[in-house]
Amino acid sequence: MLSDKVEFTVIETEEGYETKIIEKECIFSYFILEGSGSFEIGDNIEKCSRGDLVFIPANTAFQYTGKMKMLLVSAPWWFPEQEETL
Repeated sequence: MLSDKVEFTVIETEEGYETKIIEKECIFSYFILEGSGSFEIGDNIEKCSRGDLVFIPANTAFQYTGKMKMLLVSAPWWFPEQEETL
């Protein structure tokens, strides 16, 4: 089955995104293409590096740090008004 409700974005970061957010509607999957870092997902901190897949359920607080190149898969499509900064 094909879906037209999935969005793909390449993200390159030198330090990460240290602002904690909650995405209200999307499920995010980050595939680490290069580099390493860590994700804080809820109360857990998970280290990640090339080849890892990080899954963020909707309505879950998260942030990430590190120097990484990632492929973000969002389902459904992401819109800024769906995101809450903590």
